[in-house]
Amino acid sequence: MSSTTTTTKSTAAAAAAADSADNNETIKRQIRDWIAVDNDIRRLKKDLRQRTQDRDRMTTGLIENMKKRSIDIVNLGSDGQLRYEKRTTKKPVTQKMLLNLLATYFDDVKEAEKVNSFILDHREEVVRETLVRKVAAIGGATSADA
Repeated sequence: MSSTTTTTKSTAAAAAAADSADNNETIKRQIRDWIAVDNDIRRLKKDLRQRTQDRDRMTTGLIENMKKRSIDIVNLGSDGQLRYEKRTTKKPVTQKMLLNLLATYFDDVKEAEKVNSFILDHREEVVRETLVRKVAAIGGATSADA
């Protein structure tokens, strides 16, 4: 083997090692950045949960007062309006509820179970990919937030 070939192989090996080190540093930096953002999100979510609980407690009393006084709209100037609205919604369809309704409709529990199984077996599936970080909580337990 000539010295030129040996030098070329050494240079290629050194370049490959440098690329590998760069890739390792890149992924380390990406992970550090991801964890920093994840920590910020966790802190903000905790603050948001507390503020939402505070608002929900206030909402209950405010709704009661607005209903007692027959107030539907409060003008808030530049902050818009605060409206009391009442709406009726449907509950979600559960497996148990679906089976009960089908049994009532068909007047035959076996037929209802057959149709119920068909519906449940042929639902569309959706695949979601996420990263989950598990953080050791107080007492050694872990918590996971997606």
